[in-house]
Amino acid sequence: YRKYKITNDKITMEVKQGTLTTSSATIIMTNKTDEEYTYGEPYHLEIKHNDSWHILELEPNTDVFFTMPAYSLKAGESVEKEYEWEYGYGKLKKGTYRLVTDFSKEQNKIYVAAEFIIK
Repeated sequence: YRKYKITNDKITMEVKQGTLTTSSATIIMTNKTDEEYTYGEPYHLEIKHNDSWHILELEPNTDVFFTMPAYSLKAGESVEKEYEWEYGYGKLKKGTYRLVTDFSKEQNKIYVAAEFIIK
C-alpha cells in the first residue's frame, strides 16, 4: 500500500450526472492547467470509514489487468471516460466512495479522485 496525496487543483474528476450505478460511472476529467498531462487505464476504488479513506479490496479470485495505453489530456480540455468496476469489486453497497487514478507530466505524477455516494 503506497501513500499518496490527492491533488484536485490541477486536474479535476467528477461523476457525470445520471451515469452512476452500483457497477459503473462515467467520469469527467478536466485539465485546469496550461500543460498537457497523460493518463492510463489503471485506477482503484476507496471507501470512506470514520472520516478516513480505505482501499477497497478486490473480490476473491478476481485478477484485474489493465492495458497500458497513454491518453492525452490537453491544456484546458475535458474528457469523459467510463469506468466499469463490477468485475473486480462487485456491485457497490451503500457508502461514500472515490475512484482514484493518476496523471503524469514528464516525471511528475499527481493523483486525482472523484468522490461519489451510493445510496
